[in-house]
Amino acid sequence: MIILIADDENLVRLGLKKIIKDTYLENIEILEAKNGREMLEVCRNMAPDLAFVDIKMPLLNGLEAIEAAKGFCPIQHG
Repeated sequence: MIILIADDENLVRLGLKKIIKDTYLENIEILEAKNGREMLEVCRNMAPDLAFVDIKMPLLNGLEAIEAAKGFCPIQHG
């Protein structure tokens, strides 16, 4: 499973990453993005199965990035 954590706060990304790694024993790859544009690039290149997205991020906020990703990223929205 590929999980994307998109947040401009490094501490939040590190915390979520630790929680996920400590909780799930299966093979999980965790990707990170620091802003909405980076999130879109990761989605285009890596097709994550799940994404945790901060709403307030620089360059492109989380809601705008999710809307833009709907056209090409296989993450289910809902």
